[in-house]
Parts: sequence; structure tokens; C-alpha cells
Amino acid sequence: MKHSSASEVIIQLSELDNVINIAIEDNGNGSNSDLWENSTGVGFANLRNRVNYLKGTIHVNTKPGEGRSFLIEFNRPS
Repeated sequence: MKHSSASEVIIQLSELDNVINIAIEDNGNGSNSDLWENSTGVGFANLRNRVNYLKGTIHVNTKPGEGRSFLIEFNRPS
């Protein structure tokens, strides 16, 4: 929220068929999606490293002026 200028954030946690989904969406200023893919920032790197550690996937949807959303998915441990 600090850098995005968001005033609202929605976080959803769900599980379906042993897949855990975490959806995060904000109403901030968004950014170009290429910035996310090529980011060297500590925050994004931390997020990617943690998702990779859990053998998960992360999808980012963002456009300038339209906020940002993340969908993180990983299999529930047995």
C-alpha cells in the first residue's frame, strides 16, 4: 500500500481440490506488467522466492491506473 497509493486491499484465501489459492487485489495506481516481471526490488523478489520455495505459481495482473492483483497457488502439503 505504501508505494501503490492504494486505499483498499482485498485478500482471499481458499482451497479447492488440495490447491491453496491466495488472491490479493488493491485499488492502487498499478504499473506496467513488464515492471513486475523484470523487477529487482526486494519486496517482489521476496514474494517470488517464497512462492517458489512452496513450489507454487504466482500470476500478476496490473495496468497503470487500474490497481494490481496477485493470484498465488500451491498444492496443499500432505
